Amino acid sequence: MANDNSDRTKTLIPNGLGKLEALGFVRDKISEFSSNKPQNGVGSFCSRIGYAISLRLKEKEIFVFVLLQWASISIAYLLWVKMLGWFPEEVWRTAAELEKELAEHLI
Repeated sequence: MANDNSDRTKTLIPNGLGKLEALGFVRDKISEFSSNKPQNGVGSFCSRIGYAISLRLKEKEIFVFVLLQWASISIAYLLWVKMLGWFPEEVWRTAAELEKELAEHLI
């Protein structure tokens, strides 16, 4: 079967692209991975979602950590927006002028 794959690779890859032949092991690993996927499909996925939700309801600290994560993201975003207001208006005008000059040079 290894010969079949190498023959197929040689026919699919044009001459001059020999470096791609060295990556044949990647294709083989991917084909092994796709053959090991679960057979139950959506049913198996939904049963795992149910377990995750039940775990979240049992373990209250997960909910607390989620809230703390969102709070820290919100505070970081607020600080970022406030920091943009600290720049003087002159800096924004200069940046806009430089952007126009760069656009003229690129065209």
